[in-house]
Amino acid sequence: MTVTGKPPADPDDVELDSTYFPVSAIEHVAKEVIRAALPVDRFAMWQAYTETVRDAAEHSADRMPWDPPEEVTRITARSARRVLTAVLTAIPDEEEQARLAKIGEREAEKAEQAQADGEHGTAVPAGRYPPRRCRQCGKPFRPRRPNGLYCRPACRQAFWKLAQRAKAQAG
Repeated sequence: MTVTGKPPADPDDVELDSTYFPVSAIEHVAKEVIRAALPVDRFAMWQAYTETVRDAAEHSADRMPWDPPEEVTRITARSARRVLTAVLTAIPDEEEQARLAKIGEREAEKAEQAQADGEHGTAVPAGRYPPRRCRQCGKPFRPRRPNGLYCRPACRQAFWKLAQRAKAQAG
């Protein structure tokens, strides 16, 4: 029987698509690599980072079509590798790329350890924080951030307007 289409998946490829990293951890690693780079290369490296991370977020399997890419909190390991490779290849000097790649690997190991240890909020995916009640409407919701207080932007805005009115009346 002949099967057309893609060849059988490499086990490493499957792992790259099923492992996720927080965008904040990828950003941390990229920033550390860029800090270690020569000043003349930093702008090009940051530009490469922002373009590729936005592209990765736009094509993330976690993203719903109506969600803006900025709300994506995690990307696959394959996308993370592509982002960091773009940062390194933004500079022409191969020796400098190799030096910065070592720094990136070290920082990535630190970020993975921090994620495993549950530091920096990276071990908790978006929407997985304990449920709480919205300060404005009182409905229960799962915040996307550990300090989320409102279930939706309209509630946040309504609460702010009420606070401003109370301030104006008091003072």
